[in-house]
Order: sequence, then C-alpha cells, then structure tokens
Amino acid sequence: MQTLSGMQRRSWLWVSFFDLCAILKSHTQLLSPGPLAAEVHVVPHGDDDGDGNASQPLASLNRARDVVRQQRAQGVSGPIAVTLAVGQYPVTAPLELTAIDSGTETGPVVGICV
Repeated sequence: MQTLSGMQRRSWLWVSFFDLCAILKSHTQLLSPGPLAAEVHVVPHGDDDGDGNASQPLASLNRARDVVRQQRAQGVSGPIAVTLAVGQYPVTAPLELTAIDSGTETGPVVGICV
C-alpha cells in the first residue's frame, strides 16, 4: 500500500477501495453516530462537478472533503457521513486531512464503506 508521502511523489496512481477505507478509518469514525445531518456519496464513476448526493455522487475523496467543509461552513453541525463505494479511484493529488475534517464529538465525520 502506498503511503501518503509516496503518493506525493507520483503524478497519479490508482487506489483501491480498501486503501481508501484505511485512509477514512485513520481520520474519521467508522461507526454510525446515529441520525445523520448530511451524507456525501463517492463512487468510482462519479462526477466531482456533482453535489455528492445519492443521485449525483462524487468521484474523489478530495472533492468529498471539500463538500463536507462547505457543509460545515453553511452551518451543518451534526454528523456527516462520507459513503464510499467499492472500486478503484484515480489519485491525482494528495488527500490532505486536518483535525477539522474529523468533525466534533457531537458532529463527527464518519466513513461508511459499502
């Protein structure tokens, strides 16, 4: 498995579903926090121009991170799920997550791998 530093040295690579779930697990909770305030869907055939709902899923975790940040900026304070579908995802830039991307105790960002 590539490390994040290894990803930075490549112009692109493919990351498997299991690799992405490992990234999610290291920066989010994988247990359901109860009722969700929002959900962002990511699928291999998605489109990063979409809004991340079930009918317009995104294609990358970088875009999903940005959508979650936008939702927080718009006042969404409860739990947000990033639902990641099985598949391979092209990685063209490092996925940079900070403490704010984990959410809060009452409004965590959770990863759901389906």
